[in-house]
Amino acid sequence: MIGKKPKRPYMVVYNDEKIAYGADAAILLSELRFLSHRRKKDDRGYFSVENTYLCKLLGIDKRKLIRDRDKLIKAGRIDYIQGKNQNVKSRYKIVL
Repeated sequence: MIGKKPKRPYMVVYNDEKIAYGADAAILLSELRFLSHRRKKDDRGYFSVENTYLCKLLGIDKRKLIRDRDKLIKAGRIDYIQGKNQNVKSRYKIVL
């Protein structure tokens, strides 16, 4: 078993439920944390970022981004507000 990485190395207990998320979701969380310090936040603490920018930054497709984002939302690590159209960016908030 040497050399094999665990399938779900990141685990959080949220609402008395164990929720696991993978390394890709942890990398997304790390990038969102970095961006939260660089981007302007609104009065509720949300910052805007484009999905296409995140996909290019992480080297993943949109479906993978959505899956990883949903895992982080379920784990209680981020809040997310979907953009209304192509002109309105998605908004994220880091929850810790």
